[in-house]
Amino acid sequence: MPTADGYTLLMATSSSHYSAYLYKSVPYDLERDLAPVANFGVVPLFVVANPGLAANNVQELIALAKKNPGKLSYSSPGAGGLAHLGTEMFSSIAGIKMLHVPYKGAAPAVADVIAGRIDLIFDSVSTSGPHVKSGRLKAIAIASAQRASGAPDVPTIAESGLPGFEATYWLGWFAPGATPMPVVRALNAEIRKFMHTPDMSKRITDMGGYVAADSPEEFAAYLKRDSARWIKVVRDTGMTLE
Repeated sequence: MPTADGYTLLMATSSSHYSAYLYKSVPYDLERDLAPVANFGVVPLFVVANPGLAANNVQELIALAKKNPGKLSYSSPGAGGLAHLGTEMFSSIAGIKMLHVPYKGAAPAVADVIAGRIDLIFDSVSTSGPHVKSGRLKAIAIASAQRASGAPDVPTIAESGLPGFEATYWLGWFAPGATPMPVVRALNAEIRKFMHTPDMSKRITDMGGYVAADSPEEFAAYLKRDSARWIKVVRDTGMTLE
């Protein structure tokens, strides 16, 4: 284990963090071995589809999927990532079944939706947003608690008939679990200053998200709530990785 002196840090994303829940066993414990330092930002998933799909909003998408169980296809950048988990959570809550087609990365996953080989994808605003603007994809909804600044005209899934639905990526900093709290707080203060600079704030908002930059305690509480959501998805779907 690295020395817990504040000089070794880990920058993680939701996908890398929660992949631990998909394996039968891992040689570490997320809560014991990692000390949350700061949440960089939160970025929602963006539900986009091929323009030819006969659904223009969440309710039409659900109705279409119910008429064609298991036939609508969705891509993801890879099995077990947040795009995969988020779509499965949506399907479970909506009471539908769609076909998952995993890819090795977001670019080919989006490309096949544009080409019409796949029906839709839960993706980031930064990746799919330009294609929506060009008309190569159409936006169905956004999976955040509120509309995204990068796509203000796109309704949330929550306001479209699935109250409380949220599927977002976070980007955060962690220290080794035994790092003294004064060191964690000092790191947090510097990260928060950096994240609230105009350049970094713009980078996050351009991705359709918002700067979180909260305290270590607030980040830990956020992780606890978010973890519960994804653990439930993993258990309900029986999803595993080898």
